[in-house]
Amino acid sequence: MKGMAVYLPALTLSMFMVAPALALKAGTLDARAPVAVVFGPGTSLSEAVGRVVAAGGLPLRSGAFGNIVVAQPDDEGFAADMYRRGAWLLLDPRFAGCAAES
Repeated sequence: MKGMAVYLPALTLSMFMVAPALALKAGTLDARAPVAVVFGPGTSLSEAVGRVVAAGGLPLRSGAFGNIVVAQPDDEGFAADMYRRGAWLLLDPRFAGCAAES
């Protein structure tokens, strides 16, 4: 049982990430509202911004880490395009810890 304690922080973080991700995926958030685009660890800020721009989004600011960019989508297809470009999650910026809306 001690071995499972090692995974507790990751499991806890996962639980807090699932609800906002499901809300966005279910379409309960405005598709044109700013969104925090989360890429995999090791993705540089310039690479993340380049992917957002290539998908037609407008980068607004960086997140707490270089692999997170808060962006303004250009259309309802932005989310699908970001997932095709390697995004792991698209979240409401308030849930992703990317500061208050501006």
